[in-house]
Amino acid sequence: MNPSGIFLLLAALSATGLASDIASSDAVVLEKRFFAAQQKTRTLEAAFTQTISAPGLASPTISRGQLFYRGPDDLRVSYQVPPGELMQLDAVTFTTIRTGRAPLARPAGHPSARALGALRDILRGTRPPGDMQVSVTRQAGNYLVVLVPSTPGNFQPERIENTIDADTMQLRSMSLTLPRGTVMRFDFSAVRRNHVLPAATFRLP
Repeated sequence: MNPSGIFLLLAALSATGLASDIASSDAVVLEKRFFAAQQKTRTLEAAFTQTISAPGLASPTISRGQLFYRGPDDLRVSYQVPPGELMQLDAVTFTTIRTGRAPLARPAGHPSARALGALRDILRGTRPPGDMQVSVTRQAGNYLVVLVPSTPGNFQPERIENTIDADTMQLRSMSLTLPRGTVMRFDFSAVRRNHVLPAATFRLP
């Protein structure tokens, strides 16, 4: 779609109500626009709140911390609550550190890395693999973009929900529904994009 077409599309969407479904053809255009914007992200730093809901949990588990991304491969999630814990993913290794335990390193393709891998894919503008059913809903100043694999795989999310700022196309939150019903949600704030991260940001203890 040419720039004038995108402008007309966005103008039409801006005229919709607070919550309205968007035609599938327009949803695909918006999805492509979002991923194109993400591909311009070289680095990103943000505060986050992580909420995990799962069968068997009496109530959601809430954690907070700081996220660091350096494209295309480096992603670090450092927890302040609980303090001292982290997850880090690069092109080769997925590392976790938990309080009172030695660091645990696994291959980047390990099933335990799938949630962080899906988040990294979104941040670097890589569409999840396979055919996806895409739906978009306008909600006030945001778009809710829902991606559902046409053929679910064993080690990929069953549903990805991205809340995107309608003006900047920046990610505000991401929710992953994993196999067996676990839902992991990240809400982002204080986002700094494309600034220089210190060299030590991704250094493991």
